[in-house]
Amino acid sequence: MNQKLLSYLFYGFLVAVIVLALFLLNYQIKHNKDRPNNQPVINVVSEAETDSNVTDERPAKTPVINISTIETAAKVEHSKVPADAALSYLDIYQQLQAAKACSRFYAFWRNNGLAADVSELVRPSQGLYGQVDLLPGEQVPLTAGQTEALVHWVQRCYGLWTDYGVFNAADNNTIPINDITDALTKKLLVTMPKSKAGKAIKQTRQLAAQWQQSFAQLVAVLEGEDSDDTAGLQLLHSEIEQLQQLREELRLQWLEVRHSDESLAQSLSEQRNDLYQQIDQYEAEIKSQKVVNQTQLKEVLADFQSHDQALIQALYTDVAQAFYEALITLEGEQTYWRNQLGFSYHSTQSEPANQFRITPDQLVFEISGRQNRLQHSHVLRYATQMYLCELGWDCGAKSMIVQEYCLFGMYTFPAACGKNLQDFFRQDLISPNRWQDVMQFKNHYQELFNE
Repeated sequence: MNQKLLSYLFYGFLVAVIVLALFLLNYQIKHNKDRPNNQPVINVVSEAETDSNVTDERPAKTPVINISTIETAAKVEHSKVPADAALSYLDIYQQLQAAKACSRFYAFWRNNGLAADVSELVRPSQGLYGQVDLLPGEQVPLTAGQTEALVHWVQRCYGLWTDYGVFNAADNNTIPINDITDALTKKLLVTMPKSKAGKAIKQTRQLAAQWQQSFAQLVAVLEGEDSDDTAGLQLLHSEIEQLQQLREELRLQWLEVRHSDESLAQSLSEQRNDLYQQIDQYEAEIKSQKVVNQTQLKEVLADFQSHDQALIQALYTDVAQAFYEALITLEGEQTYWRNQLGFSYHSTQSEPANQFRITPDQLVFEISGRQNRLQHSHVLRYATQMYLCELGWDCGAKSMIVQEYCLFGMYTFPAACGKNLQDFFRQDLISPNRWQDVMQFKNHYQELFNE
């Protein structure tokens, strides 16, 4: 009798467990159905959850975008460039910044020709926009806003390309033999500024060049001097060079088969990883025998700190472009990706000289009273960019920084296209609660650097 009762109880317990599981499954399905696709963002100020407003309507197919398809429009854009005599220092500076932003187009045209489809350069959209599932190597379709922005930048970049490019007339070549950015840099150096803004930019760029030179000297001294025999070191360097060449050959083979032969691609990838490890071992062996000259270190460190303080003082300005020049130099990120401005990942392990670097985001974070700078990296970036906009930096719908978010970031944000930076941040990227954090850090920038 007891055994029969226990059996009934056991089976009854199993039935109850199954009913409960079905109830929970039904609740979860209903709950997920009602939940929006984008995940809430938790804010440090209020710890409340809010959702961002996102849309991503993509056309079925992106038309080919190249110089031929927009040639007439490109010529119109080109004709808007002022006559050479009318260009001020600030005009040339803005052209230089645009040329830097155009560097990806210039590299693409040099490698693929002007007939190549530049839409291949556009990065996939950020996941929260409902990224389309694509086959390996398939091109990401663009939104109407992305297409319009891309056409605008092709026009602008092609205009600078034809204005400052040096072409070989004998070969009827459409690819310039010079570097557009270098041409504009040289032109800027020989142009005298007349406005307050131009003078501030020129002075800051001179300070930045001195800072970079002194920092390079500091890096070189901290690398140390060789203490081992020359023959042994030459052998190690020769081994590293051969391994690097072999690694590059494997990389090119991997690019050819990565979509067609998964097994071979995996094998090539593993071989490359082995080469990386061997190179690291040789480089560590070379590094271990180096000795730092302490007397020389003391001299170059004093020189660097002097230039560092001078450049930090240059941050106390109401000229947005001057602040920008000091910012990108102090951050040490020699990149044209403007959407990365405002936070620096500096490691003393990879570069011992970084322990002597003082960056604006460090100064802002210190007065914020927060504990984890890495945790607030995105907020610091957004705040820095908003402060630059407040100073008068170009943050409009066709600005270089909006271009990065719209077309060329690690992941693109199609909702950024056609909007100014603040509207994109507030409407599509940053929740109202996190916006409070951004404003707090932006206000810290004002407290520190606003004259």
